Amino acid sequence: MSKNPQGPTGVLITCDAQSRAFVAEEIRRAFPAAPAVNWFNTYEASEDGIALVDPRVPFLQFADQVGSAGLFFLRHIAPVQRIVTLTATQADLGVLSTAADELAHLLDPTRPFSVQSRVLARGPLPYRKVMINETLSLRLEALTGTIMNTSEPENVVSVLCTPTTGYLGVSPARRNLSAWPGGKHRFKREDGQISRAEFKLLEALSVFGVSLPRGGTALDIGAAPGGWTRVLRAAGLGVVALDPAELDVRLAGDPGVVHVRRRIQDYLSDG
Repeated sequence: MSKNPQGPTGVLITCDAQSRAFVAEEIRRAFPAAPAVNWFNTYEASEDGIALVDPRVPFLQFADQVGSAGLFFLRHIAPVQRIVTLTATQADLGVLSTAADELAHLLDPTRPFSVQSRVLARGPLPYRKVMINETLSLRLEALTGTIMNTSEPENVVSVLCTPTTGYLGVSPARRNLSAWPGGKHRFKREDGQISRAEFKLLEALSVFGVSLPRGGTALDIGAAPGGWTRVLRAAGLGVVALDPAELDVRLAGDPGVVHVRRRIQDYLSDG
């Protein structure tokens, strides 16, 4: 059952769990008329900080003010335009689908979309976020003719489920601060990957819109064991890998990698 058949109801915000207090203070300063931030119980200390905020302004205006205010700790935002009652049963998929139908008119059929769902629950539910994404995506594609594109969506249907409540909203992906669910970038592990640090470089390139040059030489400071060097080599760059420690054996013999076994202070002092 939809609790709010008309109009916006708030904004979902996401940050690192350790940054909750900082985000609450940033929101208070940027939106002094807004009630206190209502944090969800995410059940695990390692989980994200997720909250419902009523900024007392429309979502797009909220997004503009967030951008102009330079809120540092926010990672992701999404509108809430429908709130529905859930029962932690398979019937929830039908409830969520009906709510998505009510928001279908907000999707531009000429622009690709994706459904991004998150589930907050203690213990397993009879459905997972993958099932929610697939169910709503197929329904919206059939209803609107819009094409789903999970890698480069221009519009996003955001869904957050607890065992008792579902929150849904539609927005341009670029207004959510991140096109990734909850602002968390996820990269598939590749054969030959040296370290998880490679994901950090890939995420930074994506978040800040950095395009690596097609040629030239990069300086990887503190390169060991060589994860960033591997990413840069895959992009076609030569790499000066600066680190007193050993590089991964998979980089041995690569003529495009020059391993300088020194500290950055010593390297720079030599010009």
